[in-house]
Amino acid sequence: MKIRLLVWIPVLLGFPAAAQAQQQDKPDTLWRRNVLKLNPTQMLAYNKRNVVIAWEHAVKAHQTFEAKVGFFGLPRITGDTILNLAAITSRQSAGFQVGGSYRFYLKNRNVHYAPEGVYLGAFACYYYNQFQNTLNLYHSTKTYSGVVLNSQTSILSVGFELGYHFVFKNHLTIDMVLAGPDITYLAASLKLRGNWDNQYNEEFMGGLYSQLVERYPPLGQVIHRGEFKTSGIVDHWLPFYKYIIQIGWNF
Repeated sequence: MKIRLLVWIPVLLGFPAAAQAQQQDKPDTLWRRNVLKLNPTQMLAYNKRNVVIAWEHAVKAHQTFEAKVGFFGLPRITGDTILNLAAITSRQSAGFQVGGSYRFYLKNRNVHYAPEGVYLGAFACYYYNQFQNTLNLYHSTKTYSGVVLNSQTSILSVGFELGYHFVFKNHLTIDMVLAGPDITYLAASLKLRGNWDNQYNEEFMGGLYSQLVERYPPLGQVIHRGEFKTSGIVDHWLPFYKYIIQIGWNF
C-alpha cells in the first residue's frame, strides 16, 4: 500500500499541472456538477451485501460535498463451528452505513472544474451492524440447544482523504481515494441468552476469542482477551486507513 501511494502521489500532483498549460477550464455550459457512484470496494473486501451508493455535488467551482448510504455487513467471524464448544445452526444479520465528505479540488493542479482532478478532503462515516446466531452449545456430556448469540457493532470514523477523480468521455468516472488516514471508534458487544448455564460463559467467550484472532490476527491488538472473556464488550479508539475505488456517472 505504501509503495502504491508513493507511486501515485507524484503523478497526481505533477501531471495536472503540466496539462494545465495546454487546456482551459470547461465552459459553464458543459459543467456537470453531479456524480452518482457505486462503491464496489467493500463488496469485494468484506461482504458482497455491502452495496454503497454515493452522490457527489459541486457546490463551488472547486469544492464538492459527497453523501453516501448503503448496507453494512461484517465478514463471518467464525465458521459453522466454534472450536469444539458450539455449532451454529442459523444466522441472521442486518446493518447500514451513512457518511459524508467535503472535498477541495486543487485549483492550481486541475485543468477542469470539480468534480474532476486531484482533491483533498475531510470525511466522517458511521457503520452499524447486528447479527443473531442460533447455536448448539456443548459442555462435557451436556448439549444446550437453541442458545442465541446476539451482537451489535457501531463504528464511527473521522479522517482526511487524498485522491483523484477521473472523468472519461464527459460522463464515466472513476474516483480513487489513495490515502485515507482516520481515527475510528469501535464499540461491539456479544451476549448469550437461552437455555445455558452462565458459569460457562467465559469458557465460550475464550474459545470465540481464540478463533477470532486465529482468523483475523490484527484483532488481537484491538481486543483484549481478559476483557472480552468477562464482558463480551469491545470499546476502543484506534487508528485506521482506507483505500477506495468508486465507479460513477457524471451529469
